[in-house]
Amino acid sequence: MKMPACKVDWTSWSGVRATDFRGDKIVGKSVFARMGPNVWVVTYNTKKHRFVRKGNTLVFAKNNLVGELKRNGEIWWNNEGMVSRLDDPCPKVESCAKDEVRMHNSKGRTWITWDTSRTTYEKYRTWRRGSSYCIKGTKTKVHCHKLVGNRLINEKVSWMWATIQPNGDLVWSNGFTSRPDKSPCQECTVSWDDWVDQKGIMFKSADMTEESIEHFVVKKSDVEGQYCFMGRDYSICALVQGQGRLETHSKSWFFLEPNGNIKMDSGYELKMVGNICDVQRRKRDSLIEKALSMEGIYGIQHEKVSGETMRTRIEDETTENMEEAMKWE
Repeated sequence: MKMPACKVDWTSWSGVRATDFRGDKIVGKSVFARMGPNVWVVTYNTKKHRFVRKGNTLVFAKNNLVGELKRNGEIWWNNEGMVSRLDDPCPKVESCAKDEVRMHNSKGRTWITWDTSRTTYEKYRTWRRGSSYCIKGTKTKVHCHKLVGNRLINEKVSWMWATIQPNGDLVWSNGFTSRPDKSPCQECTVSWDDWVDQKGIMFKSADMTEESIEHFVVKKSDVEGQYCFMGRDYSICALVQGQGRLETHSKSWFFLEPNGNIKMDSGYELKMVGNICDVQRRKRDSLIEKALSMEGIYGIQHEKVSGETMRTRIEDETTENMEEAMKWE
């Protein structure tokens, strides 16, 4: 039994996404939301189930489904060997991620964590009130929190909190995710166009070693707003849906993460070969150089056209003067 690098308890599981396995095969994705002191709602492949926590287990009385939290941080279920594993059991949160929380009047959007399309649930803003950190959404009222470690704990409801993620996201224990408009730890802001003609690898999001299971290159389709991921054994195209999202014809989703990686709702992740910010800078410098070159060519052409226009004008004026002189003769 492989042990994680940190202690994983029920606090670690509150509000987060997990990948479900049977053996090495991914069979689904789950979200664990804490809805009360001992009441949990587990959303498995979009279907919600209400559980009661009893000691180190989650119990679904309707069909005797039981999940036990093991010492290695995994939840082992009593249904044909299914295991739920946190995608990132020990997230390392840099100070820059917490700085976003400390900022006054930061803004962002929130989605329901188990919504595979990440459709915006509401917009929000945060501010500082004394030693408290307050947040208000366009649908939810003001809630204020105390910052304890990498968690914002609700001042009135102790079992409700947000866990700060390495990218600055806030993952709420009751099943919501809030992302600031500009994630505080990102080196550069990446767009889908930055991926065009770039090579990448695919790996399981839950695999901390990021072992490659496919290589691919991204191409921009002739169809407006469509990008295609061309692999050796896997190729698919998807259309832009806004807010860093792509959707395929089969209703699968791709999400552009703050670090430039692309997450898939199927539990896989795409990562560019090389530093994506360096690629972006090279593209930008190339465009600037091209623009300057075109400006130079335009300048030469402009001078050439101006010279020809002047010569034509002089010739026309000379002809007119000669004709006028001949009249007086």
